[in-house]
Amino acid sequence: MKRLSKYLLAFLLLLGLNGCIEATHETQATQLVEQWHNAFKAGDMDTAFSLYDKGFLADHPRSTWEKKLLGLTQSYGALKEIRPTFQRKDPSVAGDYYVFGFILVFEKGSASETLTVFKSLKDDKLSIAGQTIQPKARSQ
Repeated sequence: MKRLSKYLLAFLLLLGLNGCIEATHETQATQLVEQWHNAFKAGDMDTAFSLYDKGFLADHPRSTWEKKLLGLTQSYGALKEIRPTFQRKDPSVAGDYYVFGFILVFEKGSASETLTVFKSLKDDKLSIAGQTIQPKARSQ
């Protein structure tokens, strides 16, 4: 019975430690997303682009992606509000993906946004690995 108790205690400690590690990365992922939104809202594209993963930028060249992002504010006006819609964690063999959903409210319309942050098992770096922005009908 003592042996079983030791294993149970060890298992519970591992679960507790794992929960602390995950919470830290989730907090870091949330902070990274907030940093991206703040940079975008301020028009600081250098900071915004420094948060993307190299793989994302290989698939979405900066000039093209920046044109799309700036086109949002040109068409819809200044970003006024960011409303969270969902958040989830998707673990994989390579690392953890943190997926965030938002409604971006501009002066003259809105867009739905999904941001994916990746945390590799190889290092502690978190970066934006995916982003989609779907504008909704523009208000007059």
